Amino acid sequence: MAFLQIPVNFYRTQAESLDTTSVYSTYALLTSYASTSPFVYSGQICSVIDDGAYIINSNKTVTKLGIWQETIQPKQYKSEYYGTSAIYLGTSPTGTLETSPLWTIKKSIFSSTGSFISSVSSVNIAWTNRYIL
Repeated sequence: MAFLQIPVNFYRTQAESLDTTSVYSTYALLTSYASTSPFVYSGQICSVIDDGAYIINSNKTVTKLGIWQETIQPKQYKSEYYGTSAIYLGTSPTGTLETSPLWTIKKSIFSSTGSFISSVSSVNIAWTNRYIL
């Protein structure tokens, strides 16, 4: 795999994904992309509007990523993909600073082939401390 460093920031001019292959309006469109596109890769994260996030497996099938329920309203969300091996998902009350220990964070680990391995969650942790999970 080659790495390309581009010192550029992206500024959205429309309310849509920067990657045209990451958001789908239906599950059927996602599975069609996963099974037929030559650009699919194992571990790719995609989402279906109003349904959730999915990971593409090495056999070109998709698996829904588990998301947990929160009772805090209103809330804000953060997510970070750490390479293709981990995803961090966080939620906190709206307006919470990243350094405040009011976040609930879930880290999910995946193999190099995109298979789910494990997950761990923590409550009352700062988003900036997510890497200790």
